[in-house]
Amino acid sequence: MHGKVSVKKILSLPSLEGAEIIAGNSFADNKITTLAVMEVPDVSEWVQPGEFLMTTGYMFKDNIDGFISIIPELRERNVAALGIKPNRFINTIPKALIKAAEKNGLPLIYLPPHTNFSKVTSEVMEKILIKDIDAEGYIIHKIIKPTHTSVETINEYAKPFNIEFGKDTLIRLLAIPMLDDYIYSSLKQTFYSLFCNSQIKILTTRQDKLMGILCIYEDESVWKEFESKHSDYMEQIVSNYNANLFIGNSQKGISSESRLYDNIISLINLSSGMSEKQTIVSWDKVGILSIIPSISGSPYHMYLNNTYIDPIRKYDQKQKLSIYETLKEYIACNGNMKLAAEKLYIHYNTMCYRINRVKEDLNWNLNDISTLTDLNLAFLLDTH
Repeated sequence: MHGKVSVKKILSLPSLEGAEIIAGNSFADNKITTLAVMEVPDVSEWVQPGEFLMTTGYMFKDNIDGFISIIPELRERNVAALGIKPNRFINTIPKALIKAAEKNGLPLIYLPPHTNFSKVTSEVMEKILIKDIDAEGYIIHKIIKPTHTSVETINEYAKPFNIEFGKDTLIRLLAIPMLDDYIYSSLKQTFYSLFCNSQIKILTTRQDKLMGILCIYEDESVWKEFESKHSDYMEQIVSNYNANLFIGNSQKGISSESRLYDNIISLINLSSGMSEKQTIVSWDKVGILSIIPSISGSPYHMYLNNTYIDPIRKYDQKQKLSIYETLKEYIACNGNMKLAAEKLYIHYNTMCYRINRVKEDLNWNLNDISTLTDLNLAFLLDTH
């Protein structure tokens, strides 16, 4: 059962202090039934009627004309309102975008830089008061832990979701630790929109301060293709909520020995003890991070500090070149200096200059795999 709240009504919420309607004010009585944070160019294909869409403009930072072109589509799909938080990816909201929103009757809301998407979601969803029937939760809980419930019984519950589990069906559990139940409703809508045009079907639930997303598909290549195409967007989604997404291993079919839940909890616990935090965490990306707890505080840890971390810090104090951050990003980008420069928001020539100084002044061979491995470990272990 979905409640509704008007666009103009939400502007009185504490989380939206300073927000204002800058176009489409005549349609401020539009009713909001749900929220979503979208950061992809084809956003108009995923939105739902009555949705309050929030964005930083990330998906159109280099293509403002593309941003303007989707306004009519959003209106056609009966989006309730569009909120934009500039200053991070786009400096200001373009006048042409404001004009397009006004022309198409789409309420356009300026969101101040301090706007926290998760707080907005919490407060707005509290107003809407969405109540979910937890058939999804029943299915997920029966699948992710050892169960003696028959596949036939689970499939009966799954029928309304147009899902059928077979012996070769692949199942993967994703989890997002969360403190606020109201955030769940918005994240649920966002993830359903994300997966709706893929060959992956999902079910979601929340329990023990965790949001669980069960992914169901028929071939592992389907998952790999989806992850490759949408990993940046998934990272942007969870970043907007100051959250983390954990991706567990896949399992074939419903099993009485299922370890999907234990698998994801192990991944979460492992991540909590690491100094190097990641927005999206999966076993294939953890790799060497899994041995960090056993190295921390050991003589080898001291060796890495003495050999790499201390010299870098002393060099930075003397030269003021931000070598620590530069090398850390250089390694994270697998030696791709152009990508590292983009992530550090510095010029490519500046990146090259800093790396060359490391090679010359610190006499480190950054083409040597053992040196890079030691440097990577040193950064992962450094908590100061």
